Amino acid sequence: MSPPEGTEPLRAPSRHRPGGPGVVNRRRSDLTRSVISIVVLLADILMLYASVANLHGQVRVVLGFALVGVIPGWSIVGLMRLENPALEIGLTVVVSLAVCMMGAQILLTLHAWHIVALQQALCLICIPPLVWQALALPAGREHPS
Repeated sequence: MSPPEGTEPLRAPSRHRPGGPGVVNRRRSDLTRSVISIVVLLADILMLYASVANLHGQVRVVLGFALVGVIPGWSIVGLMRLENPALEIGLTVVVSLAVCMMGAQILLTLHAWHIVALQQALCLICIPPLVWQALALPAGREHPS
């Protein structure tokens, strides 16, 4: 049913903050990304410490799984800001596994297999993008130059 001619349809008043709901969701997404990046960064630093200090045990095994399955992938995929959580999670795992397999294959091909060196190199390479993502500012603000 359409409104009579010469009148406009009634619209409910907007209860959203100025800037619309997209801005609120983007800020929430940025905060979530920062928190995830901080957690992944902490796991990365702990793994680097565990490998440099030659610590062994169950914690290092869990950190090793995080290194193989999450850390390199999130440091690459997180920068893309795909805004699709399922796609980001899937790509994070796939990219992590691919990076680790490529590194391992290169070391095997060069007859220079050293798993601890690969772990330490991956941890060091992943730190800068994770720090960048952890310090990300809310949408609409620029990073200081």
